[in-house]
Amino acid sequence: MLKSSPPVADTAPNQSDADAPPAAGRMQRLRDWAKEHPKRTLIVGGLLGVTAAATMAGWLVLADMAAPYQAATVERALKALDDGELEYAEDLVLQIQANGNLDPNEVGGPLFVLGAVKAARSATEFSPEHRRRGYLLAAGYLTKAREAGFPPGREHEGQYLLGKSLIRSNQLKKGVAVLEEALAANPERVEDMHRLVAEAHFYSEQPIYDLVLRHLDRALATTELKEPERSQAIVLKALSLSAAGRFEEAVQALEQSDPAEGPARRLLVEAQIVVKQLEQAAGTGQQPQGVDELVDNAERLLDQAWQADKLATRRGANQLLRAQLRRLQGKTNEALALLDEVQQTHGQEPEGVAAAVAEGEMYQALNEDELAVQKYRVAMDSINDPISYRSELLPLSQLRALLLAAHSGFVAQDKHHAAAEIVERMYPVFSRNQQLELKAHTYAAWGERLLARADQEPWAAEELRDEGRAKFREAGVNYELLADSRFADKRYTQHMWEASEAYFNGQSYTSALRVIRHYLKNEPQQRNALALLRLGQTLLALDKPAGAIDAFNECIEFHSQDAAVYAARLECARAYRDVNEADRARVLLNQNLIGSTLAPQSPEWRDSKFELGRLLHSQQQYAEAIEHLEEAILRYPDNPQTRLAQYLVAEAYRYAADAPLKRYAEAKTVNERERNYNDINDDLGAALEYYERVRREIALQSNWSTVERAMIRNCYMFKGTVLFQLGVLEQDEAARTANDGKAEITAAHQAKAKEHLTAAVQAYSDLSAQFQDEPIILEVLVQISQCWRRLDDPIKARGQIVRAIGLLDQMPRDTDFATTTNLSRNEWDAMLNEMQTW
Repeated sequence: MLKSSPPVADTAPNQSDADAPPAAGRMQRLRDWAKEHPKRTLIVGGLLGVTAAATMAGWLVLADMAAPYQAATVERALKALDDGELEYAEDLVLQIQANGNLDPNEVGGPLFVLGAVKAARSATEFSPEHRRRGYLLAAGYLTKAREAGFPPGREHEGQYLLGKSLIRSNQLKKGVAVLEEALAANPERVEDMHRLVAEAHFYSEQPIYDLVLRHLDRALATTELKEPERSQAIVLKALSLSAAGRFEEAVQALEQSDPAEGPARRLLVEAQIVVKQLEQAAGTGQQPQGVDELVDNAERLLDQAWQADKLATRRGANQLLRAQLRRLQGKTNEALALLDEVQQTHGQEPEGVAAAVAEGEMYQALNEDELAVQKYRVAMDSINDPISYRSELLPLSQLRALLLAAHSGFVAQDKHHAAAEIVERMYPVFSRNQQLELKAHTYAAWGERLLARADQEPWAAEELRDEGRAKFREAGVNYELLADSRFADKRYTQHMWEASEAYFNGQSYTSALRVIRHYLKNEPQQRNALALLRLGQTLLALDKPAGAIDAFNECIEFHSQDAAVYAARLECARAYRDVNEADRARVLLNQNLIGSTLAPQSPEWRDSKFELGRLLHSQQQYAEAIEHLEEAILRYPDNPQTRLAQYLVAEAYRYAADAPLKRYAEAKTVNERERNYNDINDDLGAALEYYERVRREIALQSNWSTVERAMIRNCYMFKGTVLFQLGVLEQDEAARTANDGKAEITAAHQAKAKEHLTAAVQAYSDLSAQFQDEPIILEVLVQISQCWRRLDDPIKARGQIVRAIGLLDQMPRDTDFATTTNLSRNEWDAMLNEMQTW
């Protein structure tokens, strides 16, 4: 009987397990074990992953051991750089630096590679600021590479990359110097050098457009200049031609650019050229032919540029040009609205800066000074670092020119406060020294204007002079700071001189003395005569006449041919007068008046004439004083010194009458008496006329200075004194003629006496009405009392004394009597009480 075979389903698994390798069985059991729980699955998976990673790492190590070793070298880094493998080139440089076994002669190689890598990466940066910073780092590496020595055969390339990096990081002067050196060394290889040099000159502080165009023409003439650099050069050429006023050539040049390299930019630049042409025409007041067509063309170009600007990267520039176009069309509100939108949208970007400046210009033209200053400040505050600022619409040079024009406009319109506000924000758009210089000039001009207004507006003269001198002192401080910052500069002494002049005009004489002495110590030649003159004037103002005389005499002795010697003689004469050496003073004044080539039209001759009259007056040589002063009054009727001269002439005539009055009283004969009587009338009559002339001129002013107040007070007082003297003289003549039995003549003298004494009462009364709160009122009332006594009215005479006693009692205890009277309070009290008993 045959045995039946076992079922296949039962025997297959057993056979498989028996035949399978042991490892396979273990793997199967491991899988079965892992499936029983999720955590087991994770553990097994992790172990398998680690095993695979270790296996791969082992194979890599074995492969590296099997491959031939390649050390990091400068040659490999340069090859990687040439192949465009920037990261690999940079990694090789890091390995070279880590190894530390670089030959000293090869130090420049790794630095060159790093600089080239930084420059290449910077070119791809989207942000202008990141791009500039990248080029700044590249320039640093390449500068060090140049110092250490570029790799052999890479000198020209290194120079090119260094110059490019310097220019793109806005180190324009350095970049131009490097590229010009490279062009001179190898004129056959120009690459992009001429375009970069042109770009540097275009964005420089003082662009020379002919030079820019010369380099651009050389750049465009070479076949080495490819796109997009060629189109960029063409656009720069068009902008330069436009800036130079060659608008047709600019448009023609722009047509040569490749439309594929940015139609929006080309259209926008063409629109910018048309707007520039319209602006130039508006500035000259001459409308170009076809102005309407130009406006329509600009509008069309801006519309096309807007449509072509798919990425909306030039919308701000487009709006800005539209605003400028509206402004030229007289659509002020529309222009301001567009500018404000651009400024708000673009903020500190170049478009926002240009919009803010344009708004400032418009508000300044509308006399909206506060808004104008605000906009200018927004523009300046937006530029944290002028090195990072670059704009085709408003280059830095044009921005500075517009700000300077705005500042000058405010100064010219006597709006110095606005000008000063602009100056305060000019840094960092302008350097600290430029800011200091503009600030000093602003305050000096402000002070000069205020002092000029003081002469034109006597009602506010004192306040204006005080404010003007304060501005000059502020200018002096800034000039001195500027001088300190330029100590090694040839302009140092110039700023010291400006500081001394500002301090002197500001009446800060101590500071002026310090600075002028420092100037003389450091500058023995230029302005030496003028500096000695100013030194003497300063010492004289500080009440140091002896030192002033020494300075003046040094100027006169050692600079006899200098124009300053005339003023030195005049000032020295004043110093001699102060120390009571009138003879020496007179000699110096006469040298100016009759011993020199000075003409009466010169200020020194005029002032010497007035000064000589004053000197003679102080020496009681009244006849000569009157002669010189009246000649000066006749020659210079509108000079500020004329009023004082008239007052001195009045005083001279009054004092001159003392001699004939004495002779009149002592006369023995009728003829002698009559001759002196006539002389007295002539002198006192002339004095009366001059007193009244000065009084009338001052009275016409709404406000009086301290000197003018004292002068008009004295005019009233001495007018009354002269009238009183004339009245007494007529009474004496009446008494004499009465004794001689000449009744008609006596009556005439009595009538004149009454007329003069009554006029004296009126003059004194006018004085008392205007100065009733001052101690001089006591003297006035006493004089009025004397007049009434002469008029034989004792009741009125005593009434004035009673009034004086009452006013004396009302005056505060600290009243200064010495200023306007010759008596103290106690002396006045005693005298008035005694007079009350008369």
